[in-house]
Amino acid sequence: MLRDSHTRAAAAKVEKELAEAAQRRGRNGGDGAADSTASSDGAAGGAAAAAARGGDDGEYDDVEQYGDGYGEDEEGDTLEYEGHPDDGDDDYDGQGDGAAGGHGDGKGDGSEKAGGISDGVMVDPAPGVRNATSKSAAGAASEALAANKTAPKPSVTPAATSAPTPTPTPKPISTPTPSPTPKPTPTPTPTPKPTPTPTAAPAAGAGCPALTREHVAQFARNNTIMLTVADWRIFGTMGINWMKHLAKWGVDYYLVGATDKNTAQFLGHTGKHPCFKFYEDGTHAGSDEYRYGDSHYNAATWRKVVVVSRMVHWGFNVIHSDVDVVWFRDPLPYFLGPQVADVDIAVSSDLISTQNAMGDDGLEVGMHKHTNFNTGVYFVRSSPGGKSFMAGWAAMRSTNFHENDQVGVYTFIRGRPARGESRVLVLQPKEGEAEAAKAFAAAPDKFDRRTAKDPLPVSTEMRLGGLAVHMLLNGYSYFIPKLHTSMGVAPLGIHMTWVPLSKEGKFHRFRDGMLYDDPPTYYDAPGLRFLTADIEAPDAPAGFNSWKETEDMIQMYRAVAISMMLNRTLIFPKLRCFCFKNWFMSEQCRIPGDKVTQFPLDCALDQVFRPKVLYNYPPIQYQGGLMNFTFREYSFLDNPRTPESVKKGQVLVVPEGADAGNTTGFARVIRVKPGLPQDELVKALDAIKDAKVIRLRHPIQLLGGFSDPVLKASVDSFSHNVTANWCCRDEPYIAKGMARKVKMLMEW
Repeated sequence: MLRDSHTRAAAAKVEKELAEAAQRRGRNGGDGAADSTASSDGAAGGAAAAAARGGDDGEYDDVEQYGDGYGEDEEGDTLEYEGHPDDGDDDYDGQGDGAAGGHGDGKGDGSEKAGGISDGVMVDPAPGVRNATSKSAAGAASEALAANKTAPKPSVTPAATSAPTPTPTPKPISTPTPSPTPKPTPTPTPTPKPTPTPTAAPAAGAGCPALTREHVAQFARNNTIMLTVADWRIFGTMGINWMKHLAKWGVDYYLVGATDKNTAQFLGHTGKHPCFKFYEDGTHAGSDEYRYGDSHYNAATWRKVVVVSRMVHWGFNVIHSDVDVVWFRDPLPYFLGPQVADVDIAVSSDLISTQNAMGDDGLEVGMHKHTNFNTGVYFVRSSPGGKSFMAGWAAMRSTNFHENDQVGVYTFIRGRPARGESRVLVLQPKEGEAEAAKAFAAAPDKFDRRTAKDPLPVSTEMRLGGLAVHMLLNGYSYFIPKLHTSMGVAPLGIHMTWVPLSKEGKFHRFRDGMLYDDPPTYYDAPGLRFLTADIEAPDAPAGFNSWKETEDMIQMYRAVAISMMLNRTLIFPKLRCFCFKNWFMSEQCRIPGDKVTQFPLDCALDQVFRPKVLYNYPPIQYQGGLMNFTFREYSFLDNPRTPESVKKGQVLVVPEGADAGNTTGFARVIRVKPGLPQDELVKALDAIKDAKVIRLRHPIQLLGGFSDPVLKASVDSFSHNVTANWCCRDEPYIAKGMARKVKMLMEW
């Protein structure tokens, strides 16, 4: 996570920098753009309007709410980015067990509000969605419906979904009928959101044992154990993905601290129980969630440090890994190899650039006491220095309970003398700590630090190193500058930070990178049909990467509209970004310090859209009833998990008179008259209704307009609600009445 990388003073500084920053523009982010609060008027209905108004949508530009180093939006969801927990660390909802432990935000981020499991997702939505059929969608769409009750039925036929399968998988959607006046049919299943995999009924006595030295020894390899801590709400999605990637590399030397019974039951009857019980009884036993910054959350983060300290003192090296990490190889040879041999502890960071030379896969060269370390991933050796580090850090629990463990490690590192030795920061014991260390060694479980002025149990020097950001990547360095590629190294993995706050945003970034292992039916299923489009983007002008400001156009509206008209799942077209959308100040459209990124680049979904709103959007209204907008990530057809039958089943649609471009590899190429209205376009494409994938070329020329005014109003409302806000304006412009947040435009 980017947890607490800034103090309050730093957050205030960011606010000041924002006010002084030059206006940054995104695609069509010009004057007159809509305010950030999406309107509740329109076909979106209550749930989408609520999500668009104040829901946790993972936007970067909520920085004005960061007064105390973290903020909350209108619905109480803690905001992420610099200084905040993310959904892939260990979220906690308590599960009635008083679940505790680990770095977790426990935010009610809204993703759990949609109850049941279907299509690999939660699809029993919030009341505003569930009641959409009976109450209808609000605003313009309803008005259009009332005004057009006698109008022809749309050329859209939502088909009934298939019966659910034991694993959450996508449900098939039928192709549209050729008739322009179909009868309404049940709405298709929404787009898959990764949700907790349902557990089988646990065997009698199933669960995780208590943490003991003997239990750790069963799983350790080369005297090293990998540790994560999670509850079911996060482990059932990201944790399963974490395990699948570890299995790919033959990594079985891990343990999961299960903070609730569901996680314990799932892991407790798999093999030899790769878990231990991490519940904690006490004053918070009845709490149903962990909230970033509260005493429950902070206590949980410190408990995990205590567990790592215990393992290290038992004689085990520990690789701590949050569950929103994907390992690209077995990290053990690296951590036990020459690159890390000179340190007792190696910690990841929130850096986005490196000072290492090309091809240098060692520890970070430019590391110092004030580096923003990230305790989501770290390696600690069971050496005298490693034991001292963990003992001192863990002992801060009793006096620093008002802050989380990462703030604690900053205090521990920055508050003591140190000297630099090449890539190593050698931390020194302080006066009085040797005696405290003796007391700790005599009775570790009884050691009690009464005040923050009391010495910590540190007995020797501690050698600290930083994991280079091109070796343990984050969501920025992996996707934007692609540091591992430019540096010519084989990275260890990616910790999905520097991404939107919302769980949906994080999941979709995994999907964009083909790093999330969805079930097979996500990629293909009987009756599942797709549509995508080739978006025309300008080439980068000469010298573009030295420009101060950029903006670009969005060509998505017609692709979205046609996918709804044909009732097909939209594979998001690749969009080209000429600037990186960030929540605080940028330098030449990059995060400050990034000297590598070259534009344009493929946009992540969250650069242009609001993932949380997309994944939770209620049914779309049209004249015949309701249907769901379903979608897949832009990398879907490049993913090796997608069957060849889908990839090779593409039919290219080109307007007559337009350049067809490269037609290699298409099963068929057809031309249609340009500018056809909805009904005529649907009829023209009826001949390819069984095509697995329809790819549109020059989509702007294909569609001439809507035949269904209700659908038109719904698409307009959808387009407004799901598009992202583009950061900020200069204060003088705000003083003139312009919106602080400039919204992306996706219009007809």
